Amino acid sequence: MPTINQLSQLNQLSGSDQLPVYSASNGDARKASLSTLLAYIEAQFVSPDFQRVTASPTLAGFTVTLPSTANSLFLILTPTGPMATGTLVLPPASGAADGQQVVVYTSEDVSALTITPNGATAVNGAPTSLSAGDAFTLRFDNLSNSWFCIEKSTTPSISSGTFTPVYNGAGVTGTVTFSCRYQKTANVVTLELTIAVAAASSFVWTTATDYFDGAPAGIVPSFNMQTGAFWNDFWFFSVLNASPLFRFAFSKATSPSFTLGAGQTIRSQVTYLI
Repeated sequence: MPTINQLSQLNQLSGSDQLPVYSASNGDARKASLSTLLAYIEAQFVSPDFQRVTASPTLAGFTVTLPSTANSLFLILTPTGPMATGTLVLPPASGAADGQQVVVYTSEDVSALTITPNGATAVNGAPTSLSAGDAFTLRFDNLSNSWFCIEKSTTPSISSGTFTPVYNGAGVTGTVTFSCRYQKTANVVTLELTIAVAAASSFVWTTATDYFDGAPAGIVPSFNMQTGAFWNDFWFFSVLNASPLFRFAFSKATSPSFTLGAGQTIRSQVTYLI
């Protein structure tokens, strides 16, 4: 049998041309076509091109499920506004390729982001919240069956939003409107509460029983704390996180209550760390 260097030269290959291989599963030498070899290589390696995926969720609590593919993905997330919560479901690990990447960009805040491994062992180092303009990259490692965050936005970002707080108390007579807005810079949150009393209405705050809650998860401290700022006439506007509760309220050592009359509006502000 001639050696390889003694064979006639072939200058043009076709998919049906054969190569000798040793089959470990069969324990002997066999042949395989170039087409079979090409299919094997394509199945084992990730395409350098990214498959583009877009999503424009309209409601908090949204879920974006990425397609089952071995290709790298570029997700462009364009929510209709800031979102309190959202979930990203990664491609099934059973079909993911070693080195496959998922790049995510968002145009709006997602205060609490959940990433579902979808069969992978873990998602390591991924962000749990996103600000407008943030991006991050996940890479799949076949050996550990896990996703790893290899790049994410690290510069301090500024985000803001509004929400309607939930008043827990019995001090409303007529029509009283409660609203909140916040600004988050890195891990510093400034929260402002507005109470507006309509005509022929009133509001009575009772320190012993009343409080507000309903803040989005992204501005809730991850540790137990109580802090605040003095408001009008030495009333203290404070936030309290005694996990799992996050509340904000007014208090004053010498006064059990205060009253707002018809047409009155007050704004109170507090800054704290998360």
